[in-house]
Amino acid sequence: MAKHKATKIENRLVRLLKEKILLFVVFITGACVLVIEIVATRILAPFFGNTIYSVSSIIGVVLAALSFGYYFGGHYADKFPFAKNFYKIIWLGGLATLFLELLTSLVLPKVAYFLPPIYGPLIASIFLFLLPSFLLGMLSPFAIKLQEVRFPKYGVGKLSGEIFFASTLGSIIGSLATGFYLIPHFGINTIVNGVGITLIIIGFTGWFTSDLKKNNKFKIRSFPLSLFISLLVISTVLSLPKFSSSKILYSKDGIYEKIVVYDTFLKGRPARLLAQDAGLSSGIYLDSKELAFDYTKYYVLYKVFGVDVKKALFIGAGAYTTPTALIRELPHVEADVVEIEPSLYNISKKYFKKRRFKYLELKGQEINSGILISPTDVIKKKLIESQSDFVFFGAKKKYFARTIAVSNVLETEKRDLSRPSKNPLEAISIRLAKILINLAQIRKGEILLDPFCGIGTILQEAYIQKIDFRGVDISKERVKDAIINLKSI
Repeated sequence: MAKHKATKIENRLVRLLKEKILLFVVFITGACVLVIEIVATRILAPFFGNTIYSVSSIIGVVLAALSFGYYFGGHYADKFPFAKNFYKIIWLGGLATLFLELLTSLVLPKVAYFLPPIYGPLIASIFLFLLPSFLLGMLSPFAIKLQEVRFPKYGVGKLSGEIFFASTLGSIIGSLATGFYLIPHFGINTIVNGVGITLIIIGFTGWFTSDLKKNNKFKIRSFPLSLFISLLVISTVLSLPKFSSSKILYSKDGIYEKIVVYDTFLKGRPARLLAQDAGLSSGIYLDSKELAFDYTKYYVLYKVFGVDVKKALFIGAGAYTTPTALIRELPHVEADVVEIEPSLYNISKKYFKKRRFKYLELKGQEINSGILISPTDVIKKKLIESQSDFVFFGAKKKYFARTIAVSNVLETEKRDLSRPSKNPLEAISIRLAKILINLAQIRKGEILLDPFCGIGTILQEAYIQKIDFRGVDISKERVKDAIINLKSI
């Protein structure tokens, strides 16, 4: 009796597993689609930035690939409704994902800078993300067909609903897991490799067991070749970092970009460099205290203009090499550093032996009222005229503030559009320029120095506020643009 009951339970579990195995598979593949889509923005960011063109291109290409995948996957499933074909597609999707990693590491860095900034992200997205997204898109209609063949007593509506529920749920989990856990803890390369290997294992296992059940000896003989291809691609991708002649000391994705610290030779001298995404941010020569890049030496312009420096504000710390060099020359200087990437503080402390700076991490705090006040709200609600008070709650203290001034967004937009020389991809906003000048706290008689003036946005705001200023830029064209914009005020 007990044996019969155990057999009955075992049969139920086998039947349940048979019914739900495809739901689990499409859950995993649905998660993989969103993981690829989200990390795609990080893959393109070092070369094209986090622009609206990049985001639109990625979303458009992935959706187009999924659409064609649904269409051709449904037709293919009707002609060949076999589980082995379903798992072959997953296997190919894994290979395509690892091939994406190869293209990202070996090809994209060499060709990206030849592509236009507007249409470049679209071109790159097509070559990188179209194929894996297309293959993964084929799986949902194929899974519905397989379920219909296996369980003809169930309606197509029920089967379709279950498949799309599992796939969409997987996409939701994949989306949240990527942003909140995977990227901060593992980095883009590890994530892409993990997705590819996971798909290969699922596809290869399902493909093998499908043919094994049918005792198809001829097809089983082809598995050594398939296994060899899988292992070859996986080992090639995993060995990519070994191709570099540089010694990587640190490599991890920060909140805003990929951060890499490595030792190499620069101009024949040993150097330690900090790279943020694909751009080199800071560096020092290991055989001296000299800064590695010329543009980081612009701080010495205070000597050119004869300025008696007492306070200095650095926007963007990198490896903190420039403020450290300034304090080494002028120990009495009070230097403030503003950096948006929090992990750079400890990275520079460990690998670049920076001087100690007072570190304050600013995090957004929710105001008790739960109301977010924008400059437009301040103007509309006449908060300046009414002298409204605001209370901000910190970790240990309460801060009281009164609104005394606000940026007029309508006026700012009008001035921005009326500038004769524009460069939206390089220039900062007028509002940000005002904030930076306010942070500098320039006193009467002091000079504002902008060593990367570009088209002169900060210089224009300094001129309006009647602040003495100097502007420098490596590009003659940008200097001309800055002069034209200043004359237009």
